[in-house]
Amino acid sequence: MAYTSSPSDRASDQIYDELRLDSGNSANIRLLKLRFDNTSSSIKCEVISSSLNCKAHYTAVSYLWGGASAGDKGRAVPVRHNLWRLLHQLTEEHYEGFLWIDALCIQQTNIAERNHQVAIMGQIYASANEVLVWLTMEPRESRKECILSNVGLLKKQEPFLRLLSRNEYWTRAWILQECVLANRVTLKYGPSVVSEDALYDQLLFEDVTFSRCLEESAMLSIVRLRHRLKHGHRIMSTLFDILNDEHRPMLCSDPRDRIHSVFSLVSPEERDIYPIHPDYAKPATELLFEFTKR
Repeated sequence: MAYTSSPSDRASDQIYDELRLDSGNSANIRLLKLRFDNTSSSIKCEVISSSLNCKAHYTAVSYLWGGASAGDKGRAVPVRHNLWRLLHQLTEEHYEGFLWIDALCIQQTNIAERNHQVAIMGQIYASANEVLVWLTMEPRESRKECILSNVGLLKKQEPFLRLLSRNEYWTRAWILQECVLANRVTLKYGPSVVSEDALYDQLLFEDVTFSRCLEESAMLSIVRLRHRLKHGHRIMSTLFDILNDEHRPMLCSDPRDRIHSVFSLVSPEERDIYPIHPDYAKPATELLFEFTKR
């Protein structure tokens, strides 16, 4: 979760100051809800404080942070282009549920808050009713390729599935825990939606040859991991197993996230062996030393 602050970011901190999180409460989070205003081109949100202990109904978003912030200077909180596209799409669809989105629900310029929220990131995704995977849609990708308006249309869409599997999203280190710990996963690509059950049926049952073509795909690996979990299997035994898995998504802009992004996947017993706590004020070399000396 690397983040570099800017003057516009610091100017928006007052929004979070009005809704502070108690870092002493390990279950304390913010949620946001889109507000619809036909008279304005801006995307507007309502932000509330909540607790994972309250079993709130919300959707956690898993996405690629992407490039620089989008934006016109009139926005109170600048967001990056890829997230802006998602919010714009959901606004067009009048999405009414509560959302948890790291870039907006965490005060990114507050190191203590980031440490606290990253420490409970696994719980946040595991407690969500659904994890919405927002797949990056580049402007060059034609609307003709984005034709899945419902699960039934997934049949016979091999070119579309190949397009999904090559999406840059699947390279992110954080998606492993975000997807694997989810109660339910839904993939969204522009206006199209694909359920994980439909994806699993297509990839692993209906076309064995096609599945073999995607053997090295992180998308296929994660679908398989979730299927194993649903049937009571463990996914990996140790933190070293996870970190040494050559097929797992590994890209992150902050080297400390190589460990933080998967730590929620290890057993409680192993967490006692590696008592590592997120601290973005700590150099990456120090974190690596703490990990390797165990």
